[in-house]
Amino acid sequence: MTLMDKINEIPKPLLIIVVMSIGLALIIYRYPLANGCENEVKNFGRDVIGILRDFQNRKEKIQFALLPSQKLACRQGNSPGSCENYFQSLKKIAFSASRLNPQCMPKLVEDYSNLLPEVSEGIKTFALIAWGAVPPKDSSARLGWLAQGELYTFCRLKRILQDQLAEEEYLAFRAEIYKNYPQGYPADLDVEKKLLMERPRALRSDENPEGTLTETEVFERSLFSIRCDLYN
Repeated sequence: MTLMDKINEIPKPLLIIVVMSIGLALIIYRYPLANGCENEVKNFGRDVIGILRDFQNRKEKIQFALLPSQKLACRQGNSPGSCENYFQSLKKIAFSASRLNPQCMPKLVEDYSNLLPEVSEGIKTFALIAWGAVPPKDSSARLGWLAQGELYTFCRLKRILQDQLAEEEYLAFRAEIYKNYPQGYPADLDVEKKLLMERPRALRSDENPEGTLTETEVFERSLFSIRCDLYN
């Protein structure tokens, strides 16, 4: 019995299935399907288009990434109006990244090398805005003028960073922000002297013995002490 005779004995429905399976296997071998993480990273890119990266618009002109200019406007204006666009962009980044499978985060961080630096900058901006020009009087004032929506974004950004850093790295990052928290100028200091001197810092340390607050007190009055389990 020849090979063709054996093939002819195979029921046609089964033969069709075998041929289709072989054809599909060859297609997949030649054109591998994108894995799940590649698809998830692409979805993230569509969600945040124009925010983290420069992009080409429909007129084939390059539009610069929005986040750097939005961040500058927010820090200079320090008001709900001047920070609105920046906060909206951070919200999109935080929400889109939080939807990813955790196993895909390394791929996302690899493809978007500025993601973690911008997440860190966003956390720092929220933390300094909430603190204000002088230390909050107590934990009840630690939110500053931030609204509930900003707290959700802050907590999502914080979770992203904590998941990608070792604990000691995250604590070192937070400690650097503590060093930036200002305290008020001496009451009897005139305007000219204020302009000439460095801004007083609130955290008391060997580097800054004139600070008025311990690390624990700084934590309790800062945005870092809010319960993020209520905002995730």
